[in-house]
Amino acid sequence: MGDKHINKYHCSKQFVIIAKCSDSEKYVGRDYLKKRGFEYTGRINKANRFQSELQAHKAAKWLGIDDRCKVAEVTVEMKVEV
Repeated sequence: MGDKHINKYHCSKQFVIIAKCSDSEKYVGRDYLKKRGFEYTGRINKANRFQSELQAHKAAKWLGIDDRCKVAEVTVEMKVEV
């Protein structure tokens, strides 16, 4: 128990994959499976997040959607309010 104070704020940068779906753009969801290409979401909190841009690009290539997607940076902020 080395920490004597509670951390009340945390901010990190993560990356998401945005794919072209018919006429709109959606995030690749956490439930995306290669066999079912319909697991997209419009909600950022349901999107699959990656720790680096390289990881996101590798995932897009593995999923076979690297030609119709882009990787975007998102900021994740957590704050405790008492």
